[in-house]
Amino acid sequence: MREYLAELEQQNPVDDPAGPPPADQKAAARTVSATDPDAAWAVKWGRAGFAYFDNYLIDNASRVILGVEATPARFRQEALAARRMLEQVEPLGLHPESLGADKAYGSGEFLAWLLARGVAPHIPVIDRRHQTGGRFTREQFRYAPEENVYYCPAGQPLRVLDTQTRGQS
Repeated sequence: MREYLAELEQQNPVDDPAGPPPADQKAAARTVSATDPDAAWAVKWGRAGFAYFDNYLIDNASRVILGVEATPARFRQEALAARRMLEQVEPLGLHPESLGADKAYGSGEFLAWLLARGVAPHIPVIDRRHQTGGRFTREQFRYAPEENVYYCPAGQPLRVLDTQTRGQS
């Protein structure tokens, strides 16, 4: 193993940066695997670790796996993997009528992509409206048409800044 690593180092030398790495590089080092930089930091099954997700394209009627994509464990990568797999089977004359998947594939962008290709998605839609981060939601505001003002749930008027005239005299 040492011999192999020494040979790799010789073929692909790494220049040592002068001085200590910047603070943002130190933070990145904690979220990038030293042995596999393509793996992503994931906390899906309790304990955090570097991981990949596996994505499969399966023809349910024939029970044949048509495609497999391993992706870094990042949410956005799953829909991209599905796109790649569908595009790879198109030259073979395979055009699915429908596609079933879990919620990870339920972004509006991916669902629109499927619909544009005539594929009926059977995928739960990702709905983040309940994830407010402690902020008021749009539905919680009240509009007073006679005053042309919105009020927050605490009864305070919502101040509107006019960015077009700001800074002009």
